[in-house]
Amino acid sequence: MATMQRTRVELTRVIVDVSLAADGSGVVMQTTGAFSVIDSTITQTDIGLLFAAAAPSQVSIDALSFVDNAGPLRVNRPAPVSVLNSEFRSNTSSVSGGGPGAIHAQAGSNWVIDGSTFDRNSGSGSVGGAVLVETGAQMLIRNSTFSGNSFTVAAAGAGARGAAFGYRSDAAITSVILRHVTMVRPATAPVGIIGSLIGGDAGESGLVLNLFNSILSGSCALEAAAIDVNLGNIESPGDSCDLAAANNQLNVSSGTLALGSLADHGGPTNTYEPAPASPAINNANATFCLAIDQRNYVRPFGGGCDIGSTEVGSRSEGIFADGFE
Repeated sequence: MATMQRTRVELTRVIVDVSLAADGSGVVMQTTGAFSVIDSTITQTDIGLLFAAAAPSQVSIDALSFVDNAGPLRVNRPAPVSVLNSEFRSNTSSVSGGGPGAIHAQAGSNWVIDGSTFDRNSGSGSVGGAVLVETGAQMLIRNSTFSGNSFTVAAAGAGARGAAFGYRSDAAITSVILRHVTMVRPATAPVGIIGSLIGGDAGESGLVLNLFNSILSGSCALEAAAIDVNLGNIESPGDSCDLAAANNQLNVSSGTLALGSLADHGGPTNTYEPAPASPAINNANATFCLAIDQRNYVRPFGGGCDIGSTEVGSRSEGIFADGFE
């Protein structure tokens, strides 16, 4: 499927399933207009969803199920992109030259990812198993979950970095903010991966990386001083992400963190829900507390906001956050 320039395209309740198609299948967009996907599925493609040759005025993704593809959602033009309430699951990159399994942000594209889950995606490049941000792209990820993401055996054996999320710094400044994100390493992974969660390539001079109120259940592979601001986070079980001890909880054991398993805890996408005694409960930095969690439930519940993508105990929909029903 492809479009030409100067069109407005909307896919609503569409299934793109090309499991029986020839090689080269996928969705390729070439438009300077707006593009949106709502409540749709893209699966079994070779290319995934690619924006190339023109900069769309807006890319809006809402409730997309992006599953079992061999190429990522890729924007390599300076376009604004929003991804909401979407699932990226079991995508394994086989693109030429290697790349991430789920999302590839490039060339000054400006992303906001909200309320989404990245589950068991595998990259085939040197950086970024599920998501890769590079060449001056900007990305804000909030109220989202990464679980069990990895690399192919070949990429892992070559020392790939950042199984959940990867970046490459750039003279145009690659910028990343993670806010109320839960990241959990895979239970098993191919040998050779450096950083089971976040990893980077090149120095930190061309990078802005900020991390707020997030759970890192795994390890990082970062350049020294790569994270600029880090407040209200938990790292478990070690201390590899260069977080400031005064503002974060470091080296928390997996048993103490007590995340449970990825499952349906309410809302449109699967999440982790920490046990009531977890140190994630009520311990987020209040300044960077979001008004809702990944499930659209109200924050805070109890004595303060919870660290990570879910607010344990809350069952109120965010639409009623102002007190009206």
